[in-house]
Amino acid sequence: MRRFLILVLLAMSMVSAMPALAADPDAILVELQFRNYAAEEGTTVDINGLEKLIADVDAVERRLYFVVLRSDPSGGNDLFAGRLIGEQLDGTVVVISPNEIGASSSVHDAAAVADAVDAAFDDFLERDDIGAFEAFAGRLPDSNRSATDSTGGGGGAPFLAFMLVVVGGIVFVIWRNSRRDRQIVEGRLDEAKEELKTQIDVIANEILDLSDRVTIAENEGALAYFREASDTYSEVSKAAETAVDLGALEELSDRLDRARWQLEAAEALIEDRDVPAEPEDRPAHCFFDPAHRAGVEEAEIRTAAGSKMVGVCRDCAAKLRNGETPTPRSINVGGRPIPAPRAPRSYGGGGLDWLSTFSVLLGGRDMGASYDFGRSSGLRRRSRSSAGSALGRLGSRNRSAPRSAPRATGGTRSKPTSRQASAPRVKGRARRRR
Repeated sequence: MRRFLILVLLAMSMVSAMPALAADPDAILVELQFRNYAAEEGTTVDINGLEKLIADVDAVERRLYFVVLRSDPSGGNDLFAGRLIGEQLDGTVVVISPNEIGASSSVHDAAAVADAVDAAFDDFLERDDIGAFEAFAGRLPDSNRSATDSTGGGGGAPFLAFMLVVVGGIVFVIWRNSRRDRQIVEGRLDEAKEELKTQIDVIANEILDLSDRVTIAENEGALAYFREASDTYSEVSKAAETAVDLGALEELSDRLDRARWQLEAAEALIEDRDVPAEPEDRPAHCFFDPAHRAGVEEAEIRTAAGSKMVGVCRDCAAKLRNGETPTPRSINVGGRPIPAPRAPRSYGGGGLDWLSTFSVLLGGRDMGASYDFGRSSGLRRRSRSSAGSALGRLGSRNRSAPRSAPRATGGTRSKPTSRQASAPRVKGRARRRR
């Protein structure tokens, strides 16, 4: 009973104040509470990969939170994670920075956290942040709360009444947090469904507008493309109503892109034009607005780190040729307007979360439209300081780019380092790159 009382008192101490974090804690906490992950400006992690990971490892139900920082925090990653746990979060936080991976937990003991960090370390050394997060989640047990010790002498009726109040309070907190987590997941799903429904309605109108022209044209090829687009629209429309996670919505968004291209192919045959090639390495929608027609013309996105090809609809391409700057549509993500190119694919967006300051060129013209998404939404996730790492994010990630030598942490580098003295209420471990 004495051990149980100690555990309860430690749990109650979780509401005590914590020192300020080196990074921006408010922005990181908002991101974690909304989507269970946060990537600080300057990191190169694949945001779409993180979105998929959250669903794959059931992060919301397991209260797993993943953080990627652009620089090593003062005091180490386990202390940084422990302080986040103390700021309105209950669960397990994993933090990756350039030279260290660490974690802290209020629901798992130190041995389980250390074992999970060790399991993630090999992927971390290979500079595969998402692989490291996945390995950590795979090793961590679903539940590891310390069992209460029911042995020992009784403390009398007043003590038992006190324990009942404390236990009742803990149960209430757990219930409230679980309810909050469900509400966050349901809110994100409803928000993404609403955006996808808007895009589905646009496709429905395009099908209606094109139906008479296809019938009159009597072109077998155009009719085939039109029927495929109509079937795709019907299937996506029904599946969107019953989708239960963001991963399913992302798949439906990709299928909706194909319907856009099929309609564009049908119209090209009706108008005696060449059928545009179906995009293979990029979304088939318009870069500026997924609700536009298909992105059948290639444009070049130029950033300080490098270039990437995207698709734009014929109307936006015409504006670019005339020296105009098409206005990207905003998509609500987490209650905040995000430019469509940066919105997640599960919301029908472009998934280019790293995109900040850039220019759009059509046909290699020297003059193009310039944009700055830097202050348009929450945390900015642009490339790291080295151009090599940023270019890796535009294509395949550069795993061999050199980083600064890791700092000495004391003791052997092959063992996890505990910093529980600074944050006694959570259990944390960290390991550094060699």
